[in-house]
Amino acid sequence: MRSHHQGGRSKLTVLQLLCAVAVFSVLLFTIQSSFFSDNANRKVNILRPEDIQILSEFQSSVQQCVRDRGLGLSAHIIDHCNLILKFPQGTNSTWYNAQFKIFEPLEFKYNVCEAVLLWEQYRNMTTVLTREYLDVRPNGWLDYAAMRIAQLGADKCYNRTLCEEHLNVILPAKPPFHPRQFHKCAVVGNSGDLLKTEFGEEIDSHDAVFRDNEAPVNEKYAKYVGVKRDFRLVVRGAARNMVKILNGSDNEVLIIKSVTHRDFNEMIKTIPNPVYLFQGIVLRRGNPDPFPMRSERKEDWSSVPSREMITRAHASALRLQRSQQTTSLKKDGLGQFGNCKVWGDADPRKGPVSGSPDMSEVRKKSDYKKWEVMPFKSLRKEARDHYVQMQGVSQYKMDGNKLDDLVCVRHRPLESET
Repeated sequence: MRSHHQGGRSKLTVLQLLCAVAVFSVLLFTIQSSFFSDNANRKVNILRPEDIQILSEFQSSVQQCVRDRGLGLSAHIIDHCNLILKFPQGTNSTWYNAQFKIFEPLEFKYNVCEAVLLWEQYRNMTTVLTREYLDVRPNGWLDYAAMRIAQLGADKCYNRTLCEEHLNVILPAKPPFHPRQFHKCAVVGNSGDLLKTEFGEEIDSHDAVFRDNEAPVNEKYAKYVGVKRDFRLVVRGAARNMVKILNGSDNEVLIIKSVTHRDFNEMIKTIPNPVYLFQGIVLRRGNPDPFPMRSERKEDWSSVPSREMITRAHASALRLQRSQQTTSLKKDGLGQFGNCKVWGDADPRKGPVSGSPDMSEVRKKSDYKKWEVMPFKSLRKEARDHYVQMQGVSQYKMDGNKLDDLVCVRHRPLESET
């Protein structure tokens, strides 16, 4: 009996030992898994020494570029992201900010990490005001729509019908332009210095040409600024002369840069050109370009950061940004949509083409369909790839120039894509 009892106790001890080993193994496995998982997340979020090196090299390149091409400006490096741009000693500030009652400062803090991230993000942004943005944005119609209409007589759109009357003719249901649709773009100002150059053929060789305000386009100035017309950015003062400037060109798209108003609406009714309203991303107040134009551009561009260097700096800056966030984008499961603070779905029942019910015969001839009903297969490969990558989501900035607070709108898959 004693021997049998001891044998039972022995079996029980072995069983308990096996259970203890099993529990310990599970516990050890859990700890190891957690450890390696945490390490994996740390590898995603921790800025590597090589990233510091890449960003520092990028900073040095920017500093050299400013030294060579900044006409007296100098860049003073603070760390791998921040530097200070300073005007030369003895420079007098001539621009007075009436709002803050101060003169324009003669030195600025500049974050190149944020700048390179902003550049990539803005490449994916929708920059035209749309109905879907106003529908999705909290109080979009009440607060934001009123901000885009001058002479409204109210700071809010309490009468939405009235606000729609102002905006309908320039308000597409969804974004009319596909990011990365154009391979090369030229932006042409209206400075008299352009007459010191002969860039006409070079300008016209681009896929899209953006012109500013009342810059004339005709044979007289063709050798200086070209004759190709695609987009024109206009402000209020240009509205009264726009019919003359367009000179019968009905295909040039007008993009209003600030707000719409009575003069614009009256002018729009007399032309067949597509017209849109810029959503309003503001990076910094625009200063006159200090760089003189040259008729012969045989210059040394070696100090300008290369595309490869910018690409590497962007990747490092992105890792830095993620390391500073309390929760990584991967952990959120949102990936590229981690900054989408407001989500919405496009309403398929709303028409895809701009315009208003009371459009004149002239306005009915506007070729909005060229921009708003564009077959998927007609897009450049880069634009199609971009649409697939973005999963049919349009991204808008809320306000200002921060990297967060995006409005994101889901669209149904394009028919030719499925």
